[in-house]
Amino acid sequence: MIFYNITYAWLIIISGFITTALGVYAWRRRAVRGALPFAVSMAVVTVWSWANALEMSGADLPTKLFWANAQYFAYAFSSVTLVIMVSFFTNNEKWINRRSMLFLCIIPLITNLLVWSNEFHGLIRQNVYLDQDGIFPVVAKTYGPWFWVHIVYSYSLNITAIFLLIKTLRHKSPLYRGQSLTILIGTVLIVIPNILYILGLSPVARFDVTPVFMAVSGCIIAWGLFRYRLFDVAPVARAMVIDSMGGAVIVLDEKKRVLDLNPAAEKLLGLSTAKALSRPAGEVFKTFPEVLMALQEKREEDLDWFMEIEKEGRYYQMNFSSLTNGQGQLMGQLLVIYNITEAKETQWKLMEQQRNLAVFAERERLGRELHDSLGQVLGYINIQAQAMRRELCNGRPALVDNGLERLSQIAQDTHAEVREYIQNMRGETFLKEGLIDYLQHYLDRFSRNFGITVRLNIETTCIDCISTDIGRQLFRIIQEALANVRKHADSSSAKICLLAEADRLMLVIEDNGRGFSTDMISRSEEKSFGLDIMEERAREIGGTLNIRSVPGGGTKVTVQLPVEQKGGEKQV
Repeated sequence: MIFYNITYAWLIIISGFITTALGVYAWRRRAVRGALPFAVSMAVVTVWSWANALEMSGADLPTKLFWANAQYFAYAFSSVTLVIMVSFFTNNEKWINRRSMLFLCIIPLITNLLVWSNEFHGLIRQNVYLDQDGIFPVVAKTYGPWFWVHIVYSYSLNITAIFLLIKTLRHKSPLYRGQSLTILIGTVLIVIPNILYILGLSPVARFDVTPVFMAVSGCIIAWGLFRYRLFDVAPVARAMVIDSMGGAVIVLDEKKRVLDLNPAAEKLLGLSTAKALSRPAGEVFKTFPEVLMALQEKREEDLDWFMEIEKEGRYYQMNFSSLTNGQGQLMGQLLVIYNITEAKETQWKLMEQQRNLAVFAERERLGRELHDSLGQVLGYINIQAQAMRRELCNGRPALVDNGLERLSQIAQDTHAEVREYIQNMRGETFLKEGLIDYLQHYLDRFSRNFGITVRLNIETTCIDCISTDIGRQLFRIIQEALANVRKHADSSSAKICLLAEADRLMLVIEDNGRGFSTDMISRSEEKSFGLDIMEERAREIGGTLNIRSVPGGGTKVTVQLPVEQKGGEKQV
């Protein structure tokens, strides 16, 4: 083979090196969705570029024909790789399998067999000769019948790919419009120059400039592929997922203008996507002033946050997310609004059921406590009464007098205990007296009846931030904790503290009793009726309960509640 040094050929050779580099780069990152078909496409067009350069540089007809035949590999298969690549982008890759790819390759394979055996049948080219009228020799010919079969087939695939891209572009949101344009421009840059060359309308006479544009096309598509993970965020997949979401999805740019809406957002806002696009958020969210306030208050460093609002009897949860580029720069915001009215109603029903269950559990506990206590006392009174009757018959009045005194003391204690249970069941007295006064009266009675000194320490800042419901639950927790102190701790004193810190309120109940091993709590019978009740009450008011105890070292019960700042005041 003899070659000339032609300047134009070097431009095509450089184009081939660019597409080779892009193909290698894509192959190394083939885990990115769509990168593998892109790498194969670059390999095919590289063959086209280099074979074209060698044909151009060839000095004789056999050399030029050999490399012209080699180009038919790219001529025939470039359309196949293009339609596969576009199918990945438009989320139509389900049809791509071994059988379908073999079917697509039938005509390209036949075309390549015919081009290499053309001298026997002339189905690809006819009247072949070397035209030396230009600045360099070219192969002159007329096209055979199979060439037009190849052209019709190849450009049918090309038109299919372009149609899929235009269809996607037409149905896509402006947020993703650049993706379709990236692939569409890259495709058109290859197809149009090749059509002009075949029709004899090339801007450079007798020169196929298609390989030159392949490098430009490859760079454009590669930029979109790896810069924005083009095939990883497929528009059709986006449409299927986003449009089918029950939540309203609104995309805003960095200037808080609407870029995209899904059907649920159109219904919620009463605006079509066409009318809402590019409009400021202030106009679109007139019926949701809470959203505007949230957007104004949202800082750039707050990447993700949410809020709940109530509007005309309906409840909405709003999730805000910042959209950033690879450098972390803010590109816009994503707002998803869910109608959680049904979920709220279900939650309220569950809470009501939980409250009812808690009431039933409380009544069962108190009923069991009364049954156990009164049963034991009445049994003891019965035994003592029979014993005193026998002593009275035996003429021992002194013993009977001592027994009656013991029974009187037991009756008084039992009466005090029953009164305590009744007061616990009523439980609303402190609404009239106030939590602090009612709690102090309760502690005074407790100390008087059971001989256990209880000190109360409440910081004044705690009083105003405790609501009635919170106070009721805290009082119940104190009652339960002191009942455990009385029955199990063998304690002489206890201390109750209510403390306010910056972001929480703490209730501490501590005794100097004998304590216990916390490892045994789960196996304790009282766990079901005592500690469980306290934990449940703490959870109902959004708090946590912690118990610390060691044998011989007393017990410390701590309840922690979060404190919110509302209107300049702290509130639990």
